[in-house]
Amino acid sequence: MARRIATDALVDLGCSEETLDITRLLVSELVTNSLEHTESGSCLRLHVEGSELVVEVEDSNPSIPRLLHPEPDSLGGRGIELVDLLASRWG
Repeated sequence: MARRIATDALVDLGCSEETLDITRLLVSELVTNSLEHTESGSCLRLHVEGSELVVEVEDSNPSIPRLLHPEPDSLGGRGIELVDLLASRWG
């Protein structure tokens, strides 16, 4: 649902397909992380600051997500690493 909302908003803004793809991935990882690590809902915000698209996910957990260093055969723990690689800044 979060990916669909983000896609619809960015299509209305006329964003490129590359921006749509990256934003879908960021939204998916951030919202999933929020849902897995909090007991409350999440709030997704997308807004433009100058020439930058800002993707924010807020939840009730006061901790900032941390980069993990999972073993190569681990099934999880790479989401924030993906966010770190795709976003210009996070935290």
